[in-house]
Amino acid sequence: MWTHYAGRSSGICVEYRPLKLVASLPRETRLVRVAYDDKPAFVSVADMDNIPSAIRKVLSQKKFNWAYEREWRLAELSWRNESQRKDRDKAHLSRHSHHG
Repeated sequence: MWTHYAGRSSGICVEYRPLKLVASLPRETRLVRVAYDDKPAFVSVADMDNIPSAIRKVLSQKKFNWAYEREWRLAELSWRNESQRKDRDKAHLSRHSHHG
């Protein structure tokens, strides 16, 4: 994945302490497994009854040729204060870093 996400095999990899990170998340935040499909995510009018679910559906899909990544995403479905979110995110960074 370095080739795709880290400037042609250079850059950094950020490692989190996943259990502590997930435990600290606001209840509006979900750990979502990415779905891989070549058809775009379809959101119907009926899906509008549950906006967070519709947003999660769209934000958690990628084309099938990326399936080897087996990606998970954190989806925060609230509109919190940006500086509050940044402070929380920094608190759960691992002390290890990996350079490519």
